[in-house]
Formats: sequence, structure tokens, C-alpha cells
Amino acid sequence: NTAAGTDTDIMVKVSDKNGKTLYKLKADSSELKAGNTLYAYQLNTKTGEYTVVNAKTYKVNKNGSVAVDMTKKATFELVSKKEAAAIDKQILSTVKVKKASASVKAGKKTSVAMSSKLNMSNVKSITYKTSEASVATVSKSGTITAKQAGTTVVKATVTLKNGKKKTVKMTITVE
Repeated sequence: NTAAGTDTDIMVKVSDKNGKTLYKLKADSSELKAGNTLYAYQLNTKTGEYTVVNAKTYKVNKNGSVAVDMTKKATFELVSKKEAAAIDKQILSTVKVKKASASVKAGKKTSVAMSSKLNMSNVKSITYKTSEASVATVSKSGTITAKQAGTTVVKATVTLKNGKKKTVKMTITVE
């Protein structure tokens, strides 16, 4: 029994026909209102860290139920658009390059390394682009090959599993 105006977290354990737990799903009762759109994140119950699951949205039916089907044995949480935006902002804040710049001799290689704070489980893809291909080129995997003396900026665009993107830069000086 809850007091008027308070929210209650609901935790549902989804099991197969043999009683084996497939996954757990957490939601705030106040958000299970007909017409609401919710977003799913995997919740690490030990650390409280969220991980992007997919780009899907989950619509609350007129009876207050939501159809969810997860393939991983984990705990998932359904959150509002506002909460999803806050979680995405926090995840995107970890999208950084390890080094903002590097000096490389012509003919040598280096690479764009992402910060260790970035949980790669959130990442769908990373694409790379160089501003001056005559100075240095960059491969699909982020390997930079120095060509000739000069400076170029290598941009890495990180796309999360829910489609949110952030571009980070690394300045390369070729000696």
C-alpha cells in the first residue's frame, strides 16, 4: 500500500515454461500509463550503470501493459523519454579519445583509441574521417597512417545502439 502521489518500482521476473528466469524487467508504476512511450536500458544491479539495449521504443497499451521481449539474461529497466535523455547524456559524456593529439613520423602508424571509460557495449559503430588525406589516412578500424609532413584532424563518430551519435577529434602532426 503506497501513499497517494508516490511512485512504486515494479520488478517482473520473466521465466520460461520450466521456471528458468529469462530476464528481469523494472519499471516505475507511474510511467505505465496508456500511450506513454518508454525506452529500455540494461541495468547493472551491482554498479547502477545503464547500457543501451536498442533503438526501439515501447508503447504502453490502453490496459497499462507493455510488450517487451529481451534475449539476454539480465535486468532491464523501462524509463521515460526524460530519463532516457539523461542516461544517454551520461553515456555520451564517456565518448572521448584517449589522446587529443599525436605526433607521428611519415610512414609510421598510430591509432585513434577511445577512452577506457566508454563502455563498448553501448556502441553500435565508430566511423573515422581525416581532414587531410595527403597528410594522413585513417582506416575503418581507426588506424592512422602518416603520409607526409603536416597536420590533420581525424574525427571519430561514435554511434550508440539507440542511434545517438557523438563526434570526437584527434589532431595528428606528421613530422
